[in-house]
Amino acid sequence: RGANTGNVGATTHFGYQTVSSDDKAQKVAEVFHSVASKYDIMNDLMSFGIHRIWKRFAINMSGVRRGQHVLDIAGGTGDLAKVFSREVGPQGHVVLSDINESMLNVGRDRLIDAGCTNVDFVLANAETLESCLIRMIPLIFKVFSFFFFYFFFIFFVFFFFFIVFLFFF
Repeated sequence: RGANTGNVGATTHFGYQTVSSDDKAQKVAEVFHSVASKYDIMNDLMSFGIHRIWKRFAINMSGVRRGQHVLDIAGGTGDLAKVFSREVGPQGHVVLSDINESMLNVGRDRLIDAGCTNVDFVLANAETLESCLIRMIPLIFKVFSFFFFYFFFIFFVFFFFFIVFLFFF
């Protein structure tokens, strides 16, 4: 006899709360709306600035060259798109896409202020992009799995040294 799966996915966790699956996306959006203007500062503080090295590494791994086109999915405040814009040059093109309008607006303002004229901004849910992008998934997975592996490795190394420092000094 099979298990009753009628309620699978009906609820999920958001922080320490149990919420309906339908409400979670809205709650996540609210968090990003509330932190959009300070998102990059939060990244600097939480990663001790190391996220900048990871992002440079991700850009180098992408192999992007002058004249190419880049789609920055879930690009938020546009820090990667800004560097990609310089890398592809005036003959290249970058599309910065994010599901959160507040994050995308911060990114748009920053890139326009930085003089990035080869960037378009698209409010879009990455889960609903056309299936032709599926061929990009192996490359995206390769770059970001490597990226996040090093993120957690470096985080734990810093954490270990911090704990050692607290106990011995």
